[in-house]
Amino acid sequence: MNHYNVADFPFKGSIGQLLGATAILKDRLMDKHLAHLDITAAQFKVLFFVGQGRANTPAELCRELSIDSAWRARTCSFANPARTTAAVCA
Repeated sequence: MNHYNVADFPFKGSIGQLLGATAILKDRLMDKHLAHLDITAAQFKVLFFVGQGRANTPAELCRELSIDSAWRARTCSFANPARTTAAVCA
C-alpha cells in the first residue's frame, strides 16, 4: 500500500493506545474495588453477564466478552485437560 506509511501513524498517543490504556486502568480499578469480595475484574464480568441473563452458554459469554470462542476452547483444554472444551474459563 503506497498510501500507508508507518511514520505517518504514531502509536504513542493514538486513540488505540489511549483506549487500551483506559481499559487496563479500568480493570485495575475494578480489581481494587472487588478485592474485598475475593474476585477479579475478569471474574466479575462473567458473573455480571450470567447474572443479567445476557449469557447462558459459553458461546454467548464469548460474544459478550468479545473473546474468540476457539481461543476459549484451546485455553480451557490446555489449562485443565480434564475439563471439556465447552467449559467456561474465567
